[in-house]
Amino acid sequence: DILEVKPQAFACDLHPDFFTTRLAQKLSSRYDAPLFAVQHHHAHAAAVACEYGIEGPYAALTLDGVGLGLNQEIWGCELLTCDAPGAEGSFVRVGHLEDMAMPGGDKAAREPWRMGASLLALCQKDDLIEKFWPQHAHLPMAALIHNERLTRRTSSAGRLFDGVSALAGLCEAQQDEAYAAMLLETAAEGSLERPYPVLADGWQISDKGVLSLRPLLGLIIEMLQNDRSRKTASRASALFHGTLAAALAAWVNARTDASLPVVLAGGTFLNRFLASEVAARLKAFGRLAYLPR
Repeated sequence: DILEVKPQAFACDLHPDFFTTRLAQKLSSRYDAPLFAVQHHHAHAAAVACEYGIEGPYAALTLDGVGLGLNQEIWGCELLTCDAPGAEGSFVRVGHLEDMAMPGGDKAAREPWRMGASLLALCQKDDLIEKFWPQHAHLPMAALIHNERLTRRTSSAGRLFDGVSALAGLCEAQQDEAYAAMLLETAAEGSLERPYPVLADGWQISDKGVLSLRPLLGLIIEMLQNDRSRKTASRASALFHGTLAAALAAWVNARTDASLPVVLAGGTFLNRFLASEVAARLKAFGRLAYLPR
């Protein structure tokens, strides 16, 4: 209004419930301009590609808390191949983290112990939920997790970090975004093991590109089920970080063309170790990796 500009088009997130999406819809109608809904993780990837002027096709590893996927599911750890910015603007989802239950929906993001219970169920250790969180024994958490009609599923890296943080006894509930993940990162930094250990067979990649961390999670659960001391929590976190970084780099290399540059995007890459280690491991594979500046 101040500049007396008439916008030619608007863009917004694909999620219909975001305030910015609703605002864009109103403005699009007011100015009679087309509205383009952009998938959340494609936007993360394209932002980094634009920042570096990457003009050809590229691969993207995007890790964050939540973004609505094209299939209306909750995405958050995605492996994409993307066209050049400004071209068709298309992408292909060539892989994702194995889906986990989100018991209680959005409540699971505020109460990481729910994601911890979800990880136990993923590893077929439902019987340990009450042992880890006896104070919540009154909640039928295992039944909720396995009820497909009541529980949404997610491939979110953010919820994965939440769950491991809860398993380690670091954060049961959080008021601020990524608080549980930051506690987990800090616990790893407090570990005496340098470099961070890597469980060589700690992950599996399916023919459809699904990255499963069940072997790693199974060992972490075994470490923590009888001992959640600070020392053990630090060891478990270091193992989690080291193995996750190795798994992500191997996953990118296995599922995308070796000639493609790789952009690393999304809030989870604010984790300093993960950002530097994934980039270093991709470089060892002969791949160029780009992080947002």
